[in-house]
Amino acid sequence: MTAQPELQAALDAVRILSPSSRSPVHGEDHWRRVATNGLDLAVEVGADRLLVVLFGLFHDSMRFNESQDYGHGRRGGFLACCLNDELLGLSDDRLDLLDAACAGHTNGGISEDPTIGACWDADRLDLCRLGYRIDPGAMSTAPGRTTTVHARAASLLGATPDWPAIFARLA
Repeated sequence: MTAQPELQAALDAVRILSPSSRSPVHGEDHWRRVATNGLDLAVEVGADRLLVVLFGLFHDSMRFNESQDYGHGRRGGFLACCLNDELLGLSDDRLDLLDAACAGHTNGGISEDPTIGACWDADRLDLCRLGYRIDPGAMSTAPGRTTTVHARAASLLGATPDWPAIFARLA
């Protein structure tokens, strides 16, 4: 296992393996906004910053279509598990948490776990890309329920950070 995740190599692998990386709805722009939202929330709630970035990368990476695609989150988590030994180097506990966040993100639930909650909220905050109003009652974290965070998430639609900027926030 590697001491530091090989984030660029993981990104390259996901880009190659993902059937949805170029999707205008669930593709890489969405992944970057989710990672950014997750990092912002992680700082506020004490979540695992690396895991929220990896969640952004993997959670929709294995979507086969833009509508109902049952199992896509579980497939995204499985991809993370497949790449872990070679590129991510996560402990079993952290990998299990990432896998659970990916697998459960489509169920509409909330989580008491700060990392899973930040992941799920980060994804829901990007529903603004579809013109949806964010439902504070569907959010796991206190910051995720605020209009300030909703506005910050909406602002990413016009200025989504690139991966190097996102990865730099992990240093």
